[in-house]
Amino acid sequence: AGPAGAEGKFAALLPETGTISGEIVLPQFNAKGVPQEGQAVHGRLVVELKSLAFLQAFSSQVAGVKGTASANLIFGGTMAAPTVLGNAALQGGQADVPEYGLQLRELTAKASGDGKGPLKIEGSVRSGEGKLSLAGQTPLIPGAAEKTNLSIQGERFQVMNTPEGRVLVSPKVQVVVTAEKIDVSGDVEVPVARIEYERKFATVSLSRDIVFVGAIAPVPEKKRAIVARVRLILGDEVKLKTSGFDAKISGSLLAFDQPGKETAGTGELEIKDGTYKAYGQDLTIERGRLFFSGGPIDNPGVDAKAFRKAKDGVVAGILIKGSLRTPEVTVYSDPPMAQADALAYLLLGHPLGQATQQEGSLVTSAAASLGIKGGNLLAKKLAARFGLEEVKIETEGTYKEAALVVGKFLSPKFYVSYGIGLFDRASTLRMNYILNRRWTVKAETGDANGADIVYTIER
Repeated sequence: AGPAGAEGKFAALLPETGTISGEIVLPQFNAKGVPQEGQAVHGRLVVELKSLAFLQAFSSQVAGVKGTASANLIFGGTMAAPTVLGNAALQGGQADVPEYGLQLRELTAKASGDGKGPLKIEGSVRSGEGKLSLAGQTPLIPGAAEKTNLSIQGERFQVMNTPEGRVLVSPKVQVVVTAEKIDVSGDVEVPVARIEYERKFATVSLSRDIVFVGAIAPVPEKKRAIVARVRLILGDEVKLKTSGFDAKISGSLLAFDQPGKETAGTGELEIKDGTYKAYGQDLTIERGRLFFSGGPIDNPGVDAKAFRKAKDGVVAGILIKGSLRTPEVTVYSDPPMAQADALAYLLLGHPLGQATQQEGSLVTSAAASLGIKGGNLLAKKLAARFGLEEVKIETEGTYKEAALVVGKFLSPKFYVSYGIGLFDRASTLRMNYILNRRWTVKAETGDANGADIVYTIER
């Protein structure tokens, strides 16, 4: 660097890989009164890589990287608005993505500039039986005046091929990038999908009013806002199997994503030709709809009906209405009967009058935990029928710790309750013995054992 400006040169020889060399000149580097973005720039970049295998070192998600790359580019313009003359290309590229079972083949990409306008970009890649292509143009630095415009199109492009699932997509998407935001719009059709997975845990979102005392808030990194308007179209060969649910899903959903707002959606998905397992029974799904009307995409409206047919010909099932977060479940039967008997047919395949004590507890548990309309009242009635004073669902933490608790007075002073986890095998036995109106002895055994002596003062 000096009075005439600044310049630099570099060159690298990569053994068994290729060469990279270039130079850059900033003639106004030390000129006073010239803003940084107005600095003129001249430069050149020459790349000849006969192997791209070294790229595997930068990511543990890819393997088997092959291909060649070359570039001969001349830079001009200013720091704020550089121009490019020349070509860059990637040929014979391929890579494997083991996590998703993908084998990307015939990967090609090309960028060319005329020294005046934006770079023209085109490329393509194969995965499975399908192909994905990209075309468009972009400046080196997208801004308000010069935008990046890309078109992504594909036909039956494989994005997942594992024992848990196989998914093909046919996207038609437009991407526009400016200095402030990334705008994505278009359609993504899913002609074939088969997804099978076992849900091993559930996540619970933290409440917005939670504050971590003493925590140092990270400085937010300035990023481009993402605005999306993409329609997901599910074909006739889309099937989901998970946690007792096994059915086909079809329909379309238009998703909207804007900064600072929850992702919303409009459209309808249909569930058909499937079964749902509840309390050990495979219920046939007669109909099922998830409808989105502009609200949060994770809380659509629900309209579903599932049933089972008993050996004596009685049909019992459930109707689900409301929203996904707060569904309203109603038990029905054909011929019509009391809800308790309909629920017994649904779970046991016979009327409640033929139920054993253990089967009655199962029906009571279902009434209290399935979210059935009037379920608490139904549970109390069932409890009384089987000689119990108390039936309730209680938890000391998340829903995963919820337990069904049943209790009974064995004598006027001796009360026993038994709790069993709804989502695990944990069980607890509690005993209360009333010595007199002020003193009570309590004992508990389960994951831990303990006893208490309670003295009560009433005023």
